[in-house]
Amino acid sequence: MSFFAIIPIWLGCLAAYLGSEKQQIIQHSINKKVANSLLLIGFLIGCLVFSLSYAFASSLLAAVVVLMLALVCHTILSVYVTRPWLFNAMIVSLLCLIAGVNYVV
Repeated sequence: MSFFAIIPIWLGCLAAYLGSEKQQIIQHSINKKVANSLLLIGFLIGCLVFSLSYAFASSLLAAVVVLMLALVCHTILSVYVTRPWLFNAMIVSLLCLIAGVNYVV
């Protein structure tokens, strides 16, 4: 279940990165208020999903760790990845696959 919590945080961080003026994925950055709202919504959904498995304080800590990791990944990897949308789709698909296998086992 924890892997399902990572996905909305990862997508929220992607939205926050796309709201930056220095992002290199799309030509024009998206509205900063919309981007920050999507980040907050993704973080809250991630906290809620984490709280299904862990205590509230632990879920907040796990969500903050995932948030920091995702922001760093989007910032650093966007320079080196030639197809960032394909890369992000692969990450989300991999997380869904791992979550599904973890849920079944």
